[in-house]
Amino acid sequence: IYTPSIKSEYQLLAKIKDNYCEVISDSLLYNFVGVEEQHAGIKIFPNPSSDATLNIELSSETVVNIYNARGLLLNTKKIQSGINRFDLKYNKGIYYLTFSNDENFITKKWIVF
Repeated sequence: IYTPSIKSEYQLLAKIKDNYCEVISDSLLYNFVGVEEQHAGIKIFPNPSSDATLNIELSSETVVNIYNARGLLLNTKKIQSGINRFDLKYNKGIYYLTFSNDENFITKKWIVF
């Protein structure tokens, strides 16, 4: 059994030994759901969130902007390194968080269900 370790497309190859038969599946997209996302010292969790509680772990001070799916800016916060917890009370949907500091500009998707 193989468990993919990165988000990517995979194909399955099945072979039967005695009565030789080989079948290759259609491409399958393997995507991680409900895992912590970390990039450039930024971790957001839980993602997805069931109650609009958002934890952001940072390695340095960063400005975070939160946008709804239409691109409307909902909130801007300057947050410190460490774990920051927010009870945002947003409706179900997809939100985009942008993180910016002297070294990075990163956008992450956050889902509330």
